Amino acid sequence: MLQAKKMTARADELVTLAEKMHDPSLAQSLRQRARYWNAMAREIAVFESDPLYRRIHDAPAIGLESEPSSPA
Repeated sequence: MLQAKKMTARADELVTLAEKMHDPSLAQSLRQRARYWNAMAREIAVFESDPLYRRIHDAPAIGLESEPSSPA
């Protein structure tokens, strides 16, 4: 859920920045980008809460570094 929280925080930053803009067009663009970040955060939160994803994500990595290297 960390990724979703980071994305939501980024959206909040963009909204705060939009509120400081004097140019309405730029402010609207920043708000639109904030909505995009919030939508992505919601999608990732759903994805990360899926039990199958958690099982795969939290499983120990099967790393290539553990395989013996072949002699050259």
